[in-house]
Amino acid sequence: MDNYNDTQYQPSDNNEPVENTDNTENEKEINIEAEAVKPPVPQAPQNVIAEITEPTVTSESTENNNMSQYQEYVARTQPVIPTYSVQTTTPKMQSNKMSPALKAFLIIALTFIGALLIAFVAYIWSSTPLNKAESYGQYYYSTPNVTIPTEAPTENNDTGAYDPDSPVDADFKGIKLESKPKNNKDNYGASYSFKHLDNTVVGVVCYPKDSGFSGDYSTQGSGIVVSKDGYIVTNSHIISNSRILYDIKIVTKDKKEYEAQVVGFDSRTDLAVLKIKADNLDVATFGDSDEIEITEDVIAIGNPRGLDYQNSVTKGIVSAVDRVASSNNSSKFIQIDAAINPGNSGGPLCNMYGQVIGITTSKIALDDYEGMGFAIPSKTVKKIVDDIIRYSYVQNRVKIGITGTAVISQEYDIKGIEIASIEKDSPLNNTKAEIGDVIIGLGGTKVTNFTEVYTVLEEYRSGDEIEVKLFRPSDESEFTVKIKLKADK
Repeated sequence: MDNYNDTQYQPSDNNEPVENTDNTENEKEINIEAEAVKPPVPQAPQNVIAEITEPTVTSESTENNNMSQYQEYVARTQPVIPTYSVQTTTPKMQSNKMSPALKAFLIIALTFIGALLIAFVAYIWSSTPLNKAESYGQYYYSTPNVTIPTEAPTENNDTGAYDPDSPVDADFKGIKLESKPKNNKDNYGASYSFKHLDNTVVGVVCYPKDSGFSGDYSTQGSGIVVSKDGYIVTNSHIISNSRILYDIKIVTKDKKEYEAQVVGFDSRTDLAVLKIKADNLDVATFGDSDEIEITEDVIAIGNPRGLDYQNSVTKGIVSAVDRVASSNNSSKFIQIDAAINPGNSGGPLCNMYGQVIGITTSKIALDDYEGMGFAIPSKTVKKIVDDIIRYSYVQNRVKIGITGTAVISQEYDIKGIEIASIEKDSPLNNTKAEIGDVIIGLGGTKVTNFTEVYTVLEEYRSGDEIEVKLFRPSDESEFTVKIKLKADK
């Protein structure tokens, strides 16, 4: 043992062996000394049960005298080494049982969420055309995947495009479409074009009727001057396809303000004509959209976000021509990648020669798409605007006199136009046709949207007869009615 002093018990000098006697007094003294130097027994750690086993000294060693007094002393006095039997205590697992209050809360919350989902599904079911049909856009220039860059409401407020008291000009000579210059092309460019057209671009601001042009405006956009005496072209959706809904103010580049009247509008092409009382206005030059080349440079001028950004310019290229961007529009569009923002609607799309080749109208406004704007070609603009200025409406147009929604129904395996309303002067009045019926054919041609309807009607004039094929979801029947077409004024 480390603490054992073995010098106290050396044999005598005469080397005589120590007798092994039963001297109890000596033994007692030795035991007292041993107890004095005996180290304390280590304590078992907390939470551990210690079982101490005492060493056993057998009598055999004494009887046989095989152990010297020294060895016997060592055996008797060395510290007892405890042995431990470790028993770990496993803590009890906490119960996962929910409290009654939490359980009641979860039941109520799940019931509420389930009720909301059921109500939402029921609403979609009841409001979708033909229950299981997929809507593909409304009649009045609200196109699938295309957002009109304006704050104009999408609902129709059409009171009739024709007004006999409109400020028309029967002697209007019409918009002239000029060809691109053939010489000195290096003298032209974006800067030249903007300077040439800047003063012809105006702001169009629409206020609630009888508001006195005060308070917040309802919609705003851009326009382009087409005559010195104050005829201005813009988009029909800016005035919400209505003559009477708004008080309309025109703001020119030099900040002059004018009250405007609606001459007429055409929701099929999204074009409208306004008139202000003015003289000697700068007039825009129009180019021929048939001469457009894909990838040629273009600029768009307008008022994004209103008059605070009046006459802003964005530049891009022509991405494509003759695009069908709407299932509800009879026009084909110029596709461009120049930025078109809310407020640009109705402004000019210009080539590098200072010529207006289109009127901006819409863009695809989805997170996954960029740089897809559309403009009405100048050739379409001329045809529609010339008629509106001269007659207040587009001549040689016929109508069937309905509003509706282009639908696809998997349940009934049909595509067509579900009738939402029938106008008072519609040729469908006094026929078997009803609201909720679906037009699936016109003049022997299948039709699935209004663009196809307009294409068919282009071949007819007022007074012509045509067959309309319809499907009735209530009894899943198909039938045909014959109508006499009326002029679309």
